[in-house]
Amino acid sequence: TGPNTWAHNHDASGVFDLNGNMWEWNDGLFLCPASLNDGSDTPHVVTGAGGAGYPLVLATLEVTQARAPYGATTAVTHNLLTDANKIWVADEFNGCFLYDAAGNLFYIDDTTTTTLVIDGTPVAGAYSILRVIATDITAGMTSGNKILTLQNADANLKPFAIPATTDGTGSDTYGKDVYYHDKTTLRAAIRGGSWSSGASAGVFALNLSIAPSYSSYNVGLRVAKSL
Repeated sequence: TGPNTWAHNHDASGVFDLNGNMWEWNDGLFLCPASLNDGSDTPHVVTGAGGAGYPLVLATLEVTQARAPYGATTAVTHNLLTDANKIWVADEFNGCFLYDAAGNLFYIDDTTTTTLVIDGTPVAGAYSILRVIATDITAGMTSGNKILTLQNADANLKPFAIPATTDGTGSDTYGKDVYYHDKTTLRAAIRGGSWSSGASAGVFALNLSIAPSYSSYNVGLRVAKSL
C-alpha cells in the first residue's frame, strides 16, 4: 500500500509494509543460553558450556510447502511426526531439532519424505525444524544499542539479518534500528518495533530478549503464505 517510494526498491513491483506499529514474531530464530538440553526422552545437548548466545535458525531456506522446514502436522505418535504435505529429502534434517506447537524442542534422529523420527512425543499442530549455529550473536554487543553492521560474512547467518556490531548511535544503513538480547534462557525473536519504540523501530530492529511464551498488546505477527 502507499506510493511506490514506500516499497523496498521504490517500484510498484517491490515489497511494501515490511513493518508496522508493533513487534512481529519471527518464526525460526531463537537465542540459546549455555548448557541447554532438549525435551527428548533421553535429553540431547542443544548448546553446551560456552554456547550462550548461539542461535537456532530454520534448518533450510526452502519456502515451498513441500520442502519448507515448517508446517502443521497431519499425525503424531510417540517418536514420530508426520506431515503428508511434505516431500523432504531423506536424512536432510537428521541432527536438527523439532520445535513443536507446545514450545518443546526434540532431537531429530531420522528424516523420510513425510516424517520426522524424533526422541520423544511431539504435540500436534504447527512446528519448525531448527539447527544450531555455533556463533555467539551477542558477543561484544550491549543489549539496547543500535545496529552498525550485520552478520553478512557468515553464510549461515546472513539470511537472517542478525546484527554483527552495535553502538549507541547506529548506522543509517540499518535505520539506526535497535538490537535487544538476553541469553539467560531460551529466547524467541520479534522484529520491527512498536509505536513507542520511536526511531529505534524499523525493518532491522531485532529483539531476542523475550520468552517464546511472551504476549503483549504491542506484539503481533506478520501474516504470510509460503508458495
